[in-house]
Amino acid sequence: MSKDDLNSKFLTNEKNQSSSVLEITSEDLQEKLHDKSGKPIMIFDIGNKQRYQDEHIAGSKFAVCDQQTINNLLPKLPKDIEIVLVAEDENYAKQMAQMASERGGLRTKYLKGGISAWNGERTERQDPKISSKDLKEAIEEDKVKRGEIFLLDVREPEEFKEWNIEGSKNIPLSQISNSLHEIPKDKEIVTICPHGNRSGMVTFMLQRKGYNIRTLEEGLTGWSSTL
Repeated sequence: MSKDDLNSKFLTNEKNQSSSVLEITSEDLQEKLHDKSGKPIMIFDIGNKQRYQDEHIAGSKFAVCDQQTINNLLPKLPKDIEIVLVAEDENYAKQMAQMASERGGLRTKYLKGGISAWNGERTERQDPKISSKDLKEAIEEDKVKRGEIFLLDVREPEEFKEWNIEGSKNIPLSQISNSLHEIPKDKEIVTICPHGNRSGMVTFMLQRKGYNIRTLEEGLTGWSSTL
Protein backbone atom coordinates (compact mmCIF):
# COMPACT_ATOMS: atom_id res chain seq x y z
CA MET A 1 0.00 0.00 0.00
CA SER A 2 1.37 3.42 -0.98
CA LYS A 3 1.97 6.32 1.42
CA ASP A 4 -0.96 8.23 -0.15
CA ASP A 5 -3.24 5.23 0.37
CA LEU A 6 -2.16 4.95 4.01
CA ASN A 7 -2.81 8.67 4.60
CA SER A 8 -6.20 8.39 2.94
CA LYS A 9 -7.11 5.38 5.06
CA PHE A 10 -5.95 7.16 8.23
CA LEU A 11 -8.00 10.27 7.45
CA THR A 12 -11.07 8.15 6.67
CA ASN A 13 -10.73 6.26 9.96
CA GLU A 14 -10.21 9.50 11.87
CA LYS A 15 -13.32 11.00 10.28
CA ASN A 16 -15.40 7.93 11.10
CA GLN A 17 -14.14 7.92 14.71
CA SER A 18 -14.98 11.63 15.04
CA SER A 19 -18.48 11.00 13.71
CA SER A 20 -18.95 8.08 16.10
CA VAL A 21 -17.90 10.22 19.08
CA LEU A 22 -20.44 12.90 18.15
CA GLU A 23 -23.44 10.64 17.56
CA ILE A 24 -25.87 9.36 20.18
CA THR A 25 -28.58 6.77 19.57
CA SER A 26 -32.20 7.11 20.56
CA GLU A 27 -31.77 4.36 23.15
CA ASP A 28 -28.71 5.99 24.74
CA LEU A 29 -30.39 9.39 24.88
CA GLN A 30 -33.46 7.93 26.56
CA GLU A 31 -31.24 6.26 29.14
CA LYS A 32 -29.53 9.56 29.93
CA LEU A 33 -32.87 11.39 30.23
CA HIS A 34 -34.19 8.79 32.66
CA ASP A 35 -31.07 8.97 34.84
CA LYS A 36 -32.04 11.58 37.44
CA SER A 37 -28.81 11.10 39.38
CA GLY A 38 -26.51 12.09 36.53
CA LYS A 39 -25.52 15.53 35.28
CA PRO A 40 -28.16 17.59 33.45
CA ILE A 41 -28.34 17.21 29.68
CA MET A 42 -29.55 19.76 27.15
CA ILE A 43 -31.43 18.94 23.94
CA PHE A 44 -31.75 21.52 21.18
CA ASP A 45 -34.22 20.88 18.38
CA ILE A 46 -32.76 22.72 15.38
CA GLY A 47 -35.20 21.30 12.87
CA ASN A 48 -38.50 22.54 11.46
CA LYS A 49 -40.28 24.95 13.82
CA GLN A 50 -43.80 23.88 12.85
CA ARG A 51 -42.95 20.23 13.45
CA TYR A 52 -41.45 21.19 16.82
CA GLN A 53 -44.64 23.02 17.79
CA ASP A 54 -46.71 20.00 16.82
CA GLU A 55 -44.44 17.37 18.33
CA HIS A 56 -40.93 17.15 19.76
CA ILE A 57 -38.78 15.22 22.21
CA ALA A 58 -40.02 15.96 25.71
CA GLY A 59 -37.57 18.35 27.36
CA SER A 60 -36.06 19.69 24.15
CA LYS A 61 -35.78 23.40 23.37
CA PHE A 62 -36.23 24.82 19.89
CA ALA A 63 -33.28 26.81 18.57
CA VAL A 64 -32.35 28.47 15.29
CA CYS A 65 -28.75 27.88 14.22
CA ASP A 66 -28.03 31.26 12.66
CA GLN A 67 -25.11 33.65 12.99
CA GLN A 68 -26.74 35.47 15.91
CA THR A 69 -27.04 32.21 17.85
CA ILE A 70 -23.44 31.31 17.09
CA ASN A 71 -22.16 34.72 18.18
CA ASN A 72 -24.38 35.35 21.21
CA LEU A 73 -25.54 32.02 22.63
CA LEU A 74 -22.70 29.62 21.89
CA PRO A 75 -20.23 31.28 24.32
CA LYS A 76 -22.81 31.19 27.13
CA LEU A 77 -23.61 27.48 26.96
CA PRO A 78 -22.14 25.19 29.64
CA LYS A 79 -19.04 23.28 28.57
CA ASP A 80 -19.31 20.57 31.22
CA ILE A 81 -22.56 18.86 30.19
CA GLU A 82 -23.70 17.02 27.09
CA ILE A 83 -25.68 18.96 24.51
CA VAL A 84 -27.64 16.96 21.94
CA LEU A 85 -28.79 18.46 18.64
CA VAL A 86 -31.86 17.07 16.90
CA ALA A 87 -33.24 17.73 13.41
CA GLU A 88 -35.04 16.04 10.54
CA ASP A 89 -31.76 15.99 8.62
CA GLU A 90 -29.19 13.94 10.50
CA ASN A 91 -26.33 15.41 8.46
CA TYR A 92 -27.33 18.99 9.32
CA ALA A 93 -27.43 18.19 13.05
CA LYS A 94 -24.08 16.43 12.70
CA GLN A 95 -22.49 19.46 11.00
CA MET A 96 -23.83 21.83 13.67
CA ALA A 97 -22.60 19.53 16.46
CA GLN A 98 -19.16 19.44 14.89
CA MET A 99 -19.10 23.23 14.55
CA ALA A 100 -20.24 23.80 18.15
CA SER A 101 -17.62 21.36 19.40
CA GLU A 102 -14.78 22.91 17.42
CA ARG A 103 -15.71 26.60 17.78
CA GLY A 104 -17.33 26.61 21.21
CA GLY A 105 -15.52 23.79 22.98
CA LEU A 106 -18.89 22.23 23.79
CA ARG A 107 -19.70 18.58 24.43
CA THR A 108 -22.13 18.40 21.55
CA LYS A 109 -23.65 15.30 20.00
CA TYR A 110 -26.33 14.73 17.37
CA LEU A 111 -29.20 12.25 17.39
CA LYS A 112 -28.25 9.41 15.07
CA GLY A 113 -30.89 8.93 12.39
CA GLY A 114 -32.51 12.31 13.09
CA ILE A 115 -35.89 12.91 14.73
CA SER A 116 -37.46 10.02 12.80
CA ALA A 117 -35.20 7.62 14.74
CA TRP A 118 -36.53 8.82 18.11
CA ASN A 119 -38.73 6.15 19.68
CA GLY A 120 -39.19 7.77 23.08
CA GLU A 121 -41.72 10.24 24.43
CA ARG A 122 -42.87 13.07 22.17
CA THR A 123 -44.95 16.04 23.23
CA GLU A 124 -46.29 19.39 22.10
CA ARG A 125 -45.75 20.95 25.54
CA GLN A 126 -43.41 23.90 25.89
CA ASP A 127 -41.51 24.89 29.04
CA PRO A 128 -43.95 25.91 31.83
CA LYS A 129 -44.18 29.70 32.10
CA ILE A 130 -45.31 32.43 34.48
CA SER A 131 -46.43 35.78 33.12
CA SER A 132 -44.81 39.04 34.22
CA LYS A 133 -48.20 40.12 35.62
CA ASP A 134 -48.51 37.01 37.79
CA LEU A 135 -44.91 37.25 39.00
CA LYS A 136 -45.37 40.92 39.86
CA GLU A 137 -48.45 40.03 41.93
CA ALA A 138 -46.53 37.24 43.69
CA ILE A 139 -43.71 39.67 44.56
CA GLU A 140 -46.22 42.23 45.85
CA GLU A 141 -47.69 39.47 48.04
CA ASP A 142 -44.16 38.99 49.50
CA LYS A 143 -43.87 35.41 48.22
CA VAL A 144 -40.21 36.02 47.33
CA LYS A 145 -39.41 37.60 50.70
CA ARG A 146 -41.19 34.76 52.52
CA GLY A 147 -39.12 32.24 50.59
CA GLU A 148 -41.99 30.66 48.66
CA ILE A 149 -40.51 31.66 45.29
CA PHE A 150 -36.83 31.59 44.31
CA LEU A 151 -35.92 33.94 41.44
CA LEU A 152 -33.08 32.46 39.38
CA ASP A 153 -31.47 34.90 36.94
CA VAL A 154 -29.33 32.92 34.47
CA ARG A 155 -27.72 35.86 32.66
CA GLU A 156 -24.02 36.66 32.75
CA PRO A 157 -22.79 38.59 35.85
CA GLU A 158 -22.22 41.81 33.90
CA GLU A 159 -25.79 41.67 32.56
CA PHE A 160 -27.13 41.04 36.06
CA LYS A 161 -25.23 44.00 37.51
CA GLU A 162 -26.79 46.40 35.01
CA TRP A 163 -30.25 45.70 36.38
CA ASN A 164 -32.25 42.85 37.87
CA ILE A 165 -35.44 41.97 39.66
CA GLU A 166 -35.00 42.64 43.35
CA GLY A 167 -34.41 39.47 45.35
CA SER A 168 -33.19 37.39 42.41
CA LYS A 169 -30.13 35.12 42.56
CA ASN A 170 -27.62 35.20 39.68
CA ILE A 171 -26.27 31.87 38.45
CA PRO A 172 -25.23 32.04 34.78
CA LEU A 173 -26.44 29.32 32.42
CA SER A 174 -22.87 28.09 31.98
CA GLN A 175 -22.56 27.42 35.74
CA ILE A 176 -25.94 25.83 36.47
CA SER A 177 -24.81 22.19 36.45
CA ASN A 178 -22.14 22.91 39.07
CA SER A 179 -24.41 25.08 41.23
CA LEU A 180 -27.39 22.81 41.87
CA HIS A 181 -26.65 22.92 45.62
CA GLU A 182 -27.50 26.65 45.53
CA ILE A 183 -30.96 26.07 44.04
CA PRO A 184 -33.58 24.97 46.60
CA LYS A 185 -35.89 22.08 45.81
CA ASP A 186 -38.49 23.10 48.40
CA LYS A 187 -39.43 26.35 46.63
CA GLU A 188 -40.99 27.29 43.33
CA ILE A 189 -38.22 28.39 40.97
CA VAL A 190 -38.71 31.12 38.36
CA THR A 191 -35.95 31.35 35.75
CA ILE A 192 -35.10 34.74 34.25
CA CYS A 193 -33.15 35.99 31.22
CA PRO A 194 -33.62 38.73 28.59
CA HIS A 195 -36.12 36.94 26.31
CA GLY A 196 -36.82 33.52 27.83
CA ASN A 197 -34.34 31.53 25.73
CA ARG A 198 -31.56 30.80 28.23
CA SER A 199 -34.04 30.59 31.10
CA GLY A 200 -36.16 28.11 29.13
CA MET A 201 -33.11 25.87 28.72
CA VAL A 202 -32.49 25.93 32.47
CA THR A 203 -36.16 25.19 33.16
CA PHE A 204 -35.98 22.03 31.04
CA MET A 205 -32.69 20.98 32.65
CA LEU A 206 -33.95 21.40 36.20
CA GLN A 207 -37.39 19.93 35.51
CA ARG A 208 -35.70 16.62 34.82
CA LYS A 209 -33.93 16.93 38.19
CA GLY A 210 -37.25 17.19 40.01
CA TYR A 211 -37.48 20.96 40.52
CA ASN A 212 -40.80 22.83 40.62
CA ILE A 213 -39.87 25.43 38.04
CA ARG A 214 -41.27 27.92 35.54
CA THR A 215 -39.81 30.35 33.02
CA LEU A 216 -40.58 34.08 33.13
CA GLU A 217 -42.62 34.52 29.95
CA GLU A 218 -40.90 36.86 27.45
CA GLY A 219 -38.12 37.33 29.99
CA LEU A 220 -37.03 40.74 31.23
CA THR A 221 -38.30 42.27 28.00
CA GLY A 222 -41.84 41.35 29.00
CA TRP A 223 -41.14 42.26 32.64
CA SER A 224 -40.19 45.82 31.65
CA SER A 225 -43.64 46.39 30.15
CA THR A 226 -45.31 45.72 33.53
CA LEU A 227 -43.31 48.37 35.41
